[in-house]
Amino acid sequence: MDETPTNLSSPRFVKGDAMLIVGLKKRYNDATSTAIPAQWRAFQPHIGNIEKQKGNVAFGVVCNNDDDGNFDYVTGVEVSQFSNVAKELEGIRLLPQTYATFRHDGHVSEIKQTWTAIFGLHGANRPIVDAPKFERYGDSFNPQTGYGDIEIWIPISR
Repeated sequence: MDETPTNLSSPRFVKGDAMLIVGLKKRYNDATSTAIPAQWRAFQPHIGNIEKQKGNVAFGVVCNNDDDGNFDYVTGVEVSQFSNVAKELEGIRLLPQTYATFRHDGHVSEIKQTWTAIFGLHGANRPIVDAPKFERYGDSFNPQTGYGDIEIWIPISR
């Protein structure tokens, strides 16, 4: 059973710009989400090799949730425009949004615990918006060690 971390930091609030993300997209539910690390391994060779890629930040975007607990998960990178996207990849557009951002301090394999803590502790004064949520793996994230700059961005009403 997953334990909820007690050291969830207070969020910072960010006005996010529109972003174009290109990556691998797969459909999951809570039971099948254990396959997400394999999706990251499959996506890894694409990082740095996608036309019009902006920077080295990677994203794990959660979107298209349904009432049965299914969701799409996109392992991707930001691009300046959708052009010559490889057939196995898809592009998604994130609209400008206000986010509550939470740091994940720990190994990437423990990120589900941080998600659980966020949704268990999130205050009702800033309701969550029905929009894509995402994990942001910053420049200092090391995929070999599983440690580094990881944040979870939750869309909220302004």
